[in-house]
Amino acid sequence: MSLRSNPGLELANAFGVKFQLNQYSLLGSLLLCARVLIIPRNVLPEEVAHVRISVVIAFPEVTPHLQEHLNSTAAQTRPADRIVRCEGSPEEAIRACDGDVIVFSAQDNVWFPEMLARIDKTFSDFPDSGAVLANAELVDEDLRPLGCSLWESIGFGPTEQKALKDKKKLSGLLRQDAIATLAFRSNYKSLILPLPKDISAIAWIALVVCAAGEVCLIREPLSNYRLHTENQFGFAPAANNGDNSVAKELSLLRLVSERLSLNETSELVARMDHLATRSSLPAEKSKRIRRIMKELLTRRYHRYSYGFNSALKDILVPPQRN
Repeated sequence: MSLRSNPGLELANAFGVKFQLNQYSLLGSLLLCARVLIIPRNVLPEEVAHVRISVVIAFPEVTPHLQEHLNSTAAQTRPADRIVRCEGSPEEAIRACDGDVIVFSAQDNVWFPEMLARIDKTFSDFPDSGAVLANAELVDEDLRPLGCSLWESIGFGPTEQKALKDKKKLSGLLRQDAIATLAFRSNYKSLILPLPKDISAIAWIALVVCAAGEVCLIREPLSNYRLHTENQFGFAPAANNGDNSVAKELSLLRLVSERLSLNETSELVARMDHLATRSSLPAEKSKRIRRIMKELLTRRYHRYSYGFNSALKDILVPPQRN
């Protein structure tokens, strides 16, 4: 029987385990017993496997949605080479991954069968890419479609996507809720680790890899992103105004800059300079307006913040001093 027609049974045969339950429940049982599963190469369809993929499944505790997620992991037309259970620190799970590409997943998501195959093909077609981000379809807790994708719901449209690819606006990656699927090349481990404590692992990885290398965006949804009260990667339905924490963003970008040893001409450094200007605006309104006008004339508000909306907010709201 082929892997495509009965993935659970093939995985059972691969691990030498008798198949007693439904065809997908085996993967969950194995993950409960072992931290790392290595899928034998003879299970993989060689004609579509180009990079070795490790999948990290966030596993701090068993949730009601775990089985559905594992079902979708087992049903991939291109299976993972290794599956790592992440019970505590994501850093330990990342270190346990080998191969070429690491894919993070959460129990909230239900993967479409072709997801890993699309990620594999994208990395193979674009060998200079460091990361792949994929969109997701929003669904409710019972997997009923909500009529829009994740990127549509947060305003991550073509303009924002181009800005991200051009490294002009990396701030969207600081919102872990914008990341439904994250895959990155394992040779970025040395830049990513150790993980900082003041940002989610998913957002940090996306930020570092996208700042250091090329990012590929898959606009069509490759998974269902379930909305409920305890999303592992989080979700904030309210619109993002991008300016809630200029100082925090500046601090994180400085950490990225130190980790990457960026030169003074990089887009990231230019963005940091803009954020430093915004975070140190004078309290006196007339002086504040002069600095804001300078940033507007150089178009840095448009390149690195949210244009006139950010400028107007800085004019109307005096800066907060610690």
